[in-house]
Amino acid sequence: MRHRSAWWVWVISLLLAGFIVAGMAMTGGDGQSRPYAQLGVYAQVLSYIQRDYVTAPNLHAVANGSLHGLLDSLDAGSSYLTASQYRAYRAALAEPAPRGSTGLVVSKRGEAVIVDVVAGSPAYQAGLRRGDLLELIAGQRTSMLSLFAIRRLLLGAPDSTVQVRAIFMRHTQPRNLTLQRVVLPHTPLQAQLLDSRVAYLRLPDLDSGRVPSLAAHLSALVQQGAKKLVLDLRGCGSGSYQAAEAAANLFLRQGMITSLEGRTYARQLVEAQPARARWPSLPMAVLVNAGTAGPAEVLAAAILDNHRGSVVGDKTFGEGAVQKLFPLGDGTAVLLTVAKYYTPAHQAIEDSAITPNIEQVRFPGALPDADVPPLGVLPPKQDLQLNRALQVLGANPLPQALAAPA
Repeated sequence: MRHRSAWWVWVISLLLAGFIVAGMAMTGGDGQSRPYAQLGVYAQVLSYIQRDYVTAPNLHAVANGSLHGLLDSLDAGSSYLTASQYRAYRAALAEPAPRGSTGLVVSKRGEAVIVDVVAGSPAYQAGLRRGDLLELIAGQRTSMLSLFAIRRLLLGAPDSTVQVRAIFMRHTQPRNLTLQRVVLPHTPLQAQLLDSRVAYLRLPDLDSGRVPSLAAHLSALVQQGAKKLVLDLRGCGSGSYQAAEAAANLFLRQGMITSLEGRTYARQLVEAQPARARWPSLPMAVLVNAGTAGPAEVLAAAILDNHRGSVVGDKTFGEGAVQKLFPLGDGTAVLLTVAKYYTPAHQAIEDSAITPNIEQVRFPGALPDADVPPLGVLPPKQDLQLNRALQVLGANPLPQALAAPA
């Protein structure tokens, strides 16, 4: 067994040496100033592990772990898929997504991080909230899973269950939870005419059908006398980028909405189309928080960078990229980010998120970039962010909170 392990190290070291020589040839030979020099360090570390580690190591697992770490060091979406993970990925793509959901909207920052939780869902009832982490899902470490696999594991047949180990922001010890998957009711878009003739529209997501619904509700409120708009994107963490672009175009007669760019990816510019603008001059403010992610960030940035309205609240989550699958010869594969969504001001959303031009925390005493309460602080009786948006629009504040996200 020891002889076989030594053979593994010898083969891997030989391959790495080949990479180093080839890399130095392509970059001018200055190996010490090039990343290829690190491959020699990797071979040396691998040799020490094989020779001196406390027990005989599983070098296959070590190599897989290093590949996971390599891809995870790039961004949230890039991932190494083992042979079994690649087979599961292809099988999942060939089937419709299961209908049962725990109510979690997740992304990845090393481990799975909760972007938002559907109110009343099994995850919400279990106490999970925005910012909490999922260390394990169905016995699998989320740090070793692709974002696609993480999201897929949380789905399943209605009334089935999934085991997770959660790390709560306010607890030092992880907790094991059993979450039921249920068919969640469709969350309606909330529309209301406030005092001072302000239309209030809250988008829970940017899924299919949301933009026509948004247009229909706003049209009805304008007919009722609305002269201004508060568009609430807090907790809006899912949907399609096409829907975000269409929503932005409702309020923009001209200007760039977003762009999609990468080194080897053909640059795509999305500009406003005048014929699709319906309310290009309606005074508006957009509400965002740490649960505003992906397509909703594209929408908020389009309003902000085109000086179409104010963005009020907390810094958003920061998500917006396109991955491409690269199958490898041994049955494994790599999901690699090849392009990112950019704001009209040419900031990569995945890297910088969206910082409101008017920052307003939701809880007294919270940090400027956080919308969660400090320990022992109860939610305010008023929605501070909404009232700040109304103030920006020159409207009267509300005496009580209105549908403030949990």
